Amino acid sequence: SVAGLQTDLALDESQKGFFLRHHAYEWVQGRPELPTPPVLEGVCEHPVSLTLEPAELEDPLTGEKVFTRAWNGQIPGPTWRIQPGCNINLTIHNKLGSFSPSVADLMATPSAAQEPIIPWSKAFLNHTNIHTHGLHQSPIEPADSIFMRLAPGDSMTWTYHIPANHMGGTFWYHPHLHHSTAAQAGGGAAGMIIVEDPK
Repeated sequence: SVAGLQTDLALDESQKGFFLRHHAYEWVQGRPELPTPPVLEGVCEHPVSLTLEPAELEDPLTGEKVFTRAWNGQIPGPTWRIQPGCNINLTIHNKLGSFSPSVADLMATPSAAQEPIIPWSKAFLNHTNIHTHGLHQSPIEPADSIFMRLAPGDSMTWTYHIPANHMGGTFWYHPHLHHSTAAQAGGGAAGMIIVEDPK
């Protein structure tokens, strides 16, 4: 305990003060266990899907409610476990709200010039796509293209061909549509990709 630290450590008063200031509220003490994300089953065996949807989640450390966007309604999103040589057919369903104005729509509003932030930074907030980090993939549609744009209420399929000599490792995925990346990925819409070691 923090009280125990005051008596158990051989520190002078200035060292104790420094130590206690920086560790008295250390989040690790008494924190709840974070849940293990579920695994997206059958990624290499059959077509699979993910849904990007609004989610109201509770911060496990503070109990505060957070309204955000999340894969399958949870943060982090499901983990993909894949093998080298795998072919992935992934359909994304966009269940975010319909309000998702374009840059032109935002610039045409009478108040655009008075906005405290750049108007187009709010464009396409509910459009989405998916992008991976670490997979050796083509950047051309329908693979890992950040230029594919999925409108609210629509679905779209991405296809990934994992090379047979792909190295094993832990990678990740997240939405990467220009204008909405910060709100979506920064809000927690991300998940892990585990590529098993080649056999």
